[in-house]
Amino acid sequence: MYKKVCSKIVILTILLILTFPSIAFSSLILEEYEAVFVIVPNSGGHYKNLAATLNMTFVSDTSFSNGFKFVGSNDISAVRARDENGEIPFEVKRLNENKITFSFPVIKTGKKKITLDFTIHDAVSSGMFSSTIYLPWVGKWKIPVNTSRYVIVFPENYNYKNIASDFPTGTETTKLDERSVVFTPTNPSDTSLSISFSPVIDSGYSKIFELSAGIWIFLTAFWIFKYRKLSGARFTDNSQPAPFEAAFMKKGRNHAVTVCLFDLIQRGYIVIDGAKDMTATGKTDGLSRAEDALIDTVRVKSSIGGILSQHDQLKRFEYETQRSLEIKGLIKDSTETKLFCKNLRLFAVISIIAIVVASLYLEFPAGGGFMMFSLLVPVISFIASLIMQRSAVKTNRGKAYLAHLEKKIAGSNHVSGSDGHYDPELSYAVAILGMTILAGTVLSGISEAIFYNRGGHGGSGGCSGCTPGDVGAGSSCSGCSSGDSGGGGCSGCGGGGD
Repeated sequence: MYKKVCSKIVILTILLILTFPSIAFSSLILEEYEAVFVIVPNSGGHYKNLAATLNMTFVSDTSFSNGFKFVGSNDISAVRARDENGEIPFEVKRLNENKITFSFPVIKTGKKKITLDFTIHDAVSSGMFSSTIYLPWVGKWKIPVNTSRYVIVFPENYNYKNIASDFPTGTETTKLDERSVVFTPTNPSDTSLSISFSPVIDSGYSKIFELSAGIWIFLTAFWIFKYRKLSGARFTDNSQPAPFEAAFMKKGRNHAVTVCLFDLIQRGYIVIDGAKDMTATGKTDGLSRAEDALIDTVRVKSSIGGILSQHDQLKRFEYETQRSLEIKGLIKDSTETKLFCKNLRLFAVISIIAIVVASLYLEFPAGGGFMMFSLLVPVISFIASLIMQRSAVKTNRGKAYLAHLEKKIAGSNHVSGSDGHYDPELSYAVAILGMTILAGTVLSGISEAIFYNRGGHGGSGGCSGCTPGDVGAGSSCSGCSSGDSGGGGCSGCGGGGD
């Protein structure tokens, strides 16, 4: 009977210890705790690892022979355990966190010094302007802690300028030397370690910044200086631009095509039949090279859709128009502009390749976000070069002429008195304001003939000679200028309005 009672007591005691482990350690305290973290390079040469040393002095009034410490979820390596006499056995288990268990010969009472050494991988993270160390496990203990301190040791040749921590208010921060900082919390128990410091510690990151900054500066400088040096080329003709040339400067080739057709129809070089098809009359005198190229598109009866599908003739029209505007000093040399755009694209592509290759070796701070930010300028430069090559770059003289023409057209009554006879001023008005100014006049039939709806019938198609945003409900309108059309209609078809 006595034996049974004793057995029950022993079993109950064991259960209590397992259920409430603090009872078993109520006489064990951590008298001194020092955690030293030296920032060291990883295998790639980046300062992302920590060489950790945990110096622990335990005091117990009962016998004990082992202990453990959870050391976070980062990968660890080069683990060692020591006491006053040298190396001691240890075991590392990977649970939710890494658990280092150590053992030593039994001591009955008194102090026991234990040192754990290990390397923590990827414990230093770096952003654009600062680096961070976050170790939430470092001060977590299930036994009382009398004193603790945390030492951060920086690499040689690195001088931090700013450092901040999330230790409780009252924590003492001491700078031991140029490389070491000590944090001594007022409350040593249940403490996590989180510090940030600047500048960014990893030299690989600074190289990325230097590379990206160099690319941005180079591309920007190339753009500014080379763009400013694009010449107006062979300014030998002081005559006034034709209406279609003004339209080309205003909104590009397709708008120039519709304005040129309108002007040629008015002047009798092209006729329109009842089906709105156009045919050249055979007259050739007084035509410019660009106009002659466009006349070739209607030597055989053709609709506006057929005209715009004749790419070779339209390219010749565009080339001759650009040549004429160049010798009049109104746009910059197209050859120089194309070479500038080609070089800009080449430098942008080289820059993109350089950044991508660098990312394989240097690693970008803040992950892919900074890489995308670094690629922003080269990508914008590449896109801008494509857009620029497809448009005429106006000289200062060309900008002044266009501004003067717009002001002149705005102050004139260019349509109300039209009786169907040729009026060159009306062609200039169409070049600046678009075809909708002809709606409701005797010339509205012309605008109907050169209206081109890619999508067939209806208000959601596109028309020649327009840029995005010209029409209200998803249409693009022949010869329209921004804001000319209101609800998805087009010139001469009754859908738009001024």
